[in-house]
Amino acid sequence: GLYNGLRLNEICQLNVEDIVVRDEVWCFNITRDVARGVNDKVLKTKSSERVVPIHPKLMKLGFMRYLQQFEKKPRSKLFPDIRAGTTGYRSDQFSKWFARFLKSIDADGDRTSFHSFRHNFRDALRQADVRHEIAMLLGGWSDRSNSRASQAFYGRGYSMSVVAEELGKVRYLEIY
Repeated sequence: GLYNGLRLNEICQLNVEDIVVRDEVWCFNITRDVARGVNDKVLKTKSSERVVPIHPKLMKLGFMRYLQQFEKKPRSKLFPDIRAGTTGYRSDQFSKWFARFLKSIDADGDRTSFHSFRHNFRDALRQADVRHEIAMLLGGWSDRSNSRASQAFYGRGYSMSVVAEELGKVRYLEIY
């Protein structure tokens, strides 16, 4: 959520098949479509459907090593331990766990939740001066404020390598 701006449920419901290569860039394919995996995906809005490059920091932290364990189980969830809640959303259970985790480390607050990562991501996009159109695409946000919104329907858009380059500008201060 912090490095890619994905919504919690978008992350929790990812199938292994949703990790794709576009223009030689590894990406999350945020979609309702299911070719081989578990068919239980929902999206918040029409603009939520998108392809998002995997941030270089996640690659550095070992995301591809994690993905390798699914080579023999390509039809499973990317995070199979996260089960659907009573509402059918996989994010329900994780959201409750995350709230307990925040409380256990005394980091809970009125406006602190997993969704805070998305707000931080949007701020990081601004700080990195990521092109507005790409920032909106990365977060799956519609751009109602843009009076030239119809222009978004012209052309093929940015190549994934350009989108990945812009995403790579997103950085956070590391304190270890």
